[in-house]
Amino acid sequence: MYIGIDIGGTKIAVTEGKGDNIIRKEVFPTASASSWREALDRAAGIASGFSGNAIGISAGGPLDS
Repeated sequence: MYIGIDIGGTKIAVTEGKGDNIIRKEVFPTASASSWREALDRAAGIASGFSGNAIGISAGGPLDS
């Protein structure tokens, strides 16, 4: 089982998967969060309800890690 978080300009998706199959997926608009911290807190809150022993995060475009 794994958890994936996709941070995009229009949406943030949090998925739980096994192999090639997505078990659960929750999506919310990026603009619905008032700050980057709120967006990440919301994504982390969703992910904490999923099962997984690995996590991957993707973010397109320029990013200051």
